[in-house]
Amino acid sequence: MEVYNYKHYHEQFMQNLNGTTPTEILLVVLPAPIGIFLSTFLCAVLLCLKPQKISTPTNFVCWLPIFVDFITMIVPLVLCFTICSDIHVVITLIFMVGLFICVVYCCTSCRKVLSQDYVSTLLTTQILPNKRPFVTNFRAVMNLMTGICILAVDFKVFPRRFAKTETFGYGLMDTGVGMFVISNAVVIPEALGYKGKSQTLASAMWRSIKSTVPLLLLGSIRFFVTKQIDYHMHVSEYGVHWNFYITLAITKIICTLILQFVDSDYSVIITAVVIGIHELMLVSGIQDWVLSNVARENFVTANREGIVSCLGYVALYFAGICLGQGLRDYKSSFQSNIYLMGKQIIISVLLWSATALCKYWFGVSRRLANIGYIIWILALSTTVLVILILVELLTWTLNMVFKANTKNEKDGRFHLTIGYVPVTLEAINYNGLFFFLLANVVTGLINISVQTLTFGVLQSLSIICGYMFVICNVTVLLYFKKIKLKVW
Repeated sequence: MEVYNYKHYHEQFMQNLNGTTPTEILLVVLPAPIGIFLSTFLCAVLLCLKPQKISTPTNFVCWLPIFVDFITMIVPLVLCFTICSDIHVVITLIFMVGLFICVVYCCTSCRKVLSQDYVSTLLTTQILPNKRPFVTNFRAVMNLMTGICILAVDFKVFPRRFAKTETFGYGLMDTGVGMFVISNAVVIPEALGYKGKSQTLASAMWRSIKSTVPLLLLGSIRFFVTKQIDYHMHVSEYGVHWNFYITLAITKIICTLILQFVDSDYSVIITAVVIGIHELMLVSGIQDWVLSNVARENFVTANREGIVSCLGYVALYFAGICLGQGLRDYKSSFQSNIYLMGKQIIISVLLWSATALCKYWFGVSRRLANIGYIIWILALSTTVLVILILVELLTWTLNMVFKANTKNEKDGRFHLTIGYVPVTLEAINYNGLFFFLLANVVTGLINISVQTLTFGVLQSLSIICGYMFVICNVTVLLYFKKIKLKVW
């Protein structure tokens, strides 16, 4: 196909999409948390079955978990996002059966321990006080799903209902920037309870601007490169010059400014006030202006989506701080983490109810980052966190059972320790923004090299899986070398 005609065809292929249902989006991501448990469990079993004693790290130890991660987490997500999108419930059920088999196997092997007075000991046991694996898994899974989608969307095997919506609606790719903001907000010092040293307004703002310079540079480079090579762009996503990196940078600068005047303990109030201001601006006529066909004659009109939506992402950022503050209060015992899960379930139910109301009152628009979008992203995030907390508690329980059973078995054949975070997710979390940047670069190279929309199913899946294998292995290699590239 001629280059110009293909570019026009590709742009048309990405436009006028209305999304799917929030329920389907939740179901299609469920294999990810279940895959986390299956991956860590299988790695523990396979390494335990290795005959010789492992005293130092070997290639087998390092790369077997990566292969297992790829099979249990990445490939199922690729399938659910593409050719199995209509039967994602079946994939989830298969994964749940696998999870059930693992648990039954463990419980059968350790029935002697389970028959003892074990529950009371478990409930009062200290559980990972310094680091929360479910937060690490949440942040990395979000990045992993985004990495898959930004390339898969360029192939016909990716359902159009999962792509970014034009104006209003629920799209799987609409969750990317929102959940990225949430995942970063939950781990900032203010969310973790660290106030830090008092700073003057000027020094705080200078430090914030300096830290966002890499993001602004990346955003600018992306614009000039795509312009130079005439890369296909969906202008209504952020605008002509605006993009994901600039949104992150501006959001961080605005939030830093607000935190100089209002303490982070008032994050709930800040979130409500910012949402209120943003929504009042939208209903006063800004919304109609953003969604209109007004000519993009100057910087403001050309980038109206990116400029207007920033306030919504600021509200989402403070909501993420509030969420992180709620998570930090439960680090002591297994029982307290059950309470945490119960609390998050209640919050999740309330948020899903609010999402249903917002759909009819305001609509849900990533393009505007309106109240409907903010509530939906929060509902989806808390639900995924609930599932990941459950996975962590289940892993902790089985590890305690194995530990107790080892004391009762002289041969120690049940000496098995299940990990909490797969090595691939640990590596992605270690270099989160680099992983996303690498995914964008490789996606761009693939789109420049081939006409992705002309490929069949098998070719498309091969390219997507190969791409994920490459970017994940590069990220893991950096993690093994302890090379951290931080720009957020």
